[in-house]
Amino acid sequence: MAYACKEEKKLKDRKYYIRTRKNNAEFKKWKKEYDREFHKGYKNPNLTKERSRAYTKKYKESHLEEVQKKDREHKRKTYARCKEINVRWRDRNSEKVRVYRERYKEDGRTKAAREKYRYGISPEEVQKLLEDQNFSCAVCRKPFTATRKRYIDHCHTTNKVRGLVHMECNTLMGLAKDDPELLERAAVYLRRFRDE
Repeated sequence: MAYACKEEKKLKDRKYYIRTRKNNAEFKKWKKEYDREFHKGYKNPNLTKERSRAYTKKYKESHLEEVQKKDREHKRKTYARCKEINVRWRDRNSEKVRVYRERYKEDGRTKAAREKYRYGISPEEVQKLLEDQNFSCAVCRKPFTATRKRYIDHCHTTNKVRGLVHMECNTLMGLAKDDPELLERAAVYLRRFRDE
């Protein structure tokens, strides 16, 4: 229905509001109940961030398996969907991808540049380390391959590069928190059961 002017529409809307909301006891009762239920939940403005975080943490701890299952499911779905979208985009825009990769290499954003930025080690120093280690891992002495690539191992306190290792060997040292005594005890323990 068209109105002659905006004022006429405003007046009609105001009358409708007064009739159905403002002077309506049933609506007021419903609104009061709705507000109470709404503010009881997580959107309560009186809840501080700390209380909200504590509540979330408590809930996650008491429903750990359920939360982990939902997280895994969500990650699996999201990963598969994103991967599919990315593959389709790359197929449609192969020229753009090629140009971007060339520009990426020209800008020096390569593995060597990342290593220089992160560990302060140049490609020449990496090559010298590889030659000193006979192109094999400093921990397990097995050679680096396409599937078992080299990783730079460094001290987390001094940031000094220690050598080149496989990812598994680097993870082993990281899980042991770079504690040689712990690794020695683990070696003694394994030897004891290997000899039996």
